[in-house]
Parts: sequence; C-alpha cells; structure tokens
Amino acid sequence: MTSLLLPTSDTDAEFARITAALTRRGFLGAGALAGIGLLTACGTSSGESAEGSMRTINTALGQMEVPTNPQRVVSADYYTGPAMFDAGFTPVGLPVDYENADGVPEPYASALRSLPKVGRWYEPNAEAIAALSPDLIVMTNLLSENNPDLYEQIRSIAPTAVFAEDGQYAWKERALGVADALNQSAKVQELADRYQARIAKFRSDNADVLSKVKVVYTTYFEESGFSLYSPTKYQTTVISEAGFQFNDRSLAIPAGSNEWFPKEQLELLDEADVIITNSGKGPIDEKLANDTIFQRLRAVKNDQVYSFDYEGVASFGWALTFLEQFQPIAEEIRAKL
Repeated sequence: MTSLLLPTSDTDAEFARITAALTRRGFLGAGALAGIGLLTACGTSSGESAEGSMRTINTALGQMEVPTNPQRVVSADYYTGPAMFDAGFTPVGLPVDYENADGVPEPYASALRSLPKVGRWYEPNAEAIAALSPDLIVMTNLLSENNPDLYEQIRSIAPTAVFAEDGQYAWKERALGVADALNQSAKVQELADRYQARIAKFRSDNADVLSKVKVVYTTYFEESGFSLYSPTKYQTTVISEAGFQFNDRSLAIPAGSNEWFPKEQLELLDEADVIITNSGKGPIDEKLANDTIFQRLRAVKNDQVYSFDYEGVASFGWALTFLEQFQPIAEEIRAKL
C-alpha cells in the first residue's frame, strides 16, 4: 500500500501536494483515495489473521479482546469512520449521518457517503449492524452511557471497542485507539507525527500574529442565537494548538464544551480581536450584515471575521486538512494589524 507520508526532507512540498488532493471537493472517489494511500480494499487490512486469533487492547470501558487482524469492521459512530480511513480501512457500515457530509473534508466525505448505513450515530440500528456480519465494531461511549440496553444488544453482535466521546483531546485519543483496535497503530502514528510537525511550523512562522490577537470561535443560528466554544472542543483544539490565543470569555467556558447565548448578547463577541466561525453553518458576517450590534463589533469594523471549513475533527488526516486553512487566514490577519 502506498504511504501517505514521505521523509521529512520533502515534508513541505509533499504535504502541499497531498492536501491539494485532499481538498478537491467532489472529485475523489474510492479509487483515488487508495491511490493517495488513505484506503485499502474495502473492509480489509494488511495481513490475514489466523482464524480465532485475538489480542487485548485498552478502551474507554477497560481492556477487551479484539481480532488480531479484523476484516469486516462497522463504525457505529460519527467520529470513528474517518479514524478508520486513516488506518487504511474502509468500514463495511457507518451512520446514516454521512449521507449528508456537509462539514466533512475530502476524501472522507465522498467515500463515506456511499457506504452501507446503520442508523443515526447517536442511535445505531442493531439489526442493520448484524446484517453486515462484522468481526469488530468501533464506536464512542455516548451510546453505552445514554442507552446501555441498545449498547449491550450491539455488543453481543461482535467485539465492540469503545472510545471516549468527550474530553480535551478525545479526538486524538480516539484516533489512536481505533488504530490500535485495527492493529494499525504505526500507520496512524505517522499521521500524528506529521500533525505535530505542521502545528510547530505554523506556530513558528506566525509567532508575530499569534502574540498580538485574541480570537473567539462561534457558530450562529438565526432562530436560536450563537455559541461560544472553549479552546478544547473538537476543531478549537486544533486552533488552540496552532497557537491562537482565545479571549477570556472563551477560556472561562468549561473545557471541551460550548455555551449558548441569545442573539441579543452579540456584544460578547466584542471581547475578541478576531472572530472565527464555521462556514458549514453559513458565514456569520453574511447572516448578520444588517444587525446593528454585529456591525459595532471591533472585529467586524476591522474586517477580522473569518470562516473555516469543516465541522469538528475526527482524525489526524482530517486535522491536517483543516490546518491548511490557517496560513492564509494568518496572512490576512497580519496584513490588517
């Protein structure tokens, strides 16, 4: 299988080539994914296991036994499917939520959209999972905590590896845990190392900007108001690790969570030099163009409102694609200071 990673001497040039391929929306199917090294044949891994061969791994619910080299793996959760792709696996089934993959980067969106579906990510369908004859199921602990009876039903189908849904760096721990369950830890560790290298480079290249501004990450819904995110919830973890300083209001939000406010409190956004939002929800500067409170915000008057693509972060490959948007935004911020 072709590796996604090359020696560090070629890091910048090769990373630019890879991410250009990753972000060509709508043009990458499963065949192209295999060509850039993110996928192997559907439902398989490198090597064959002896029948009945098992190994012990650590999960959010303690140690458990899984097949040494699983062949048919169901992702019963929204966040474990992309982590499987990074490990070189195509799930044999995953949640129906991926039929509408808004906010999901390529190549994951195109490939996941067409796979067999097994119910919603927060309430998977046990019968649909069983019909796929999996030898391993991966998911987060959301179901085991909220619907233990359904979790027990699913767990009876095949060995089920459960990883944390929430936590400051849950997406990283989950990605590495899924890789371990699939017996592909080395492959994903390479991506993790690449992620850390890109984070370090961005921080070094943009230290001047990062030291001068404080940011807030928000999403806005016309019918209900807006939310502010802590620096440690999904995509904000990447923004924070890249060196962006969050404003005091954001730092006061409990780690790994977000808080909702009515639209009448938009002045809270005035505490940040830079406003960052998720374009998947629609750029807030377009939705709020005629709102007088929004127009008075310091970041709005200084033209320092930016939208990132992609909602959440589910794997190291996903995070690397997300990171590629940071440099152009840092350059814009620098030019307007």
